Amino acid sequence: MPAGQSAVSQAVAHNAKSASDFLPNLLRVLPSVPSGLTLAEREVLQITAAATHRCGFCVVGHSAIVTQKASMDGTMVAQLRVLHPAAGARLAAVVALAAAAIETRDRLAYSELMAIVLLIGAQGFFLDMAARIFYRLRMPDLTSGFSNRPPYRSA
Repeated sequence: MPAGQSAVSQAVAHNAKSASDFLPNLLRVLPSVPSGLTLAEREVLQITAAATHRCGFCVVGHSAIVTQKASMDGTMVAQLRVLHPAAGARLAAVVALAAAAIETRDRLAYSELMAIVLLIGAQGFFLDMAARIFYRLRMPDLTSGFSNRPPYRSA
């Protein structure tokens, strides 16, 4: 376990490892990732990614988390599941940025980026949130692809 993980993160990792004698890279690395996003925003991000990739299993799982742990309204969750957020500007921006980043493989057109900035209404907030969203979206790719590679040794 990396140092500095919360007791909850350590318990989740311990339960996962004892249940399957294996600790997925994502569970090993994700708790140490910095985040300024709330639980609801992180789950909205996960629902958006799952819905965009058409992974029904993940959509249902993250919908349950956001409903039970973040106390999000069921109507709002139903809207999120079809990528039509009925929440405030911040959650709408999370959905818009995540969906655009996934669909364009992080190559958003300037006009798309500016539309999202205008939706949020604050550029400083946008830059911080965008960096965190891109980091969260790519973390599973990075942990799955790079965590099991042997260290580089120069000749």
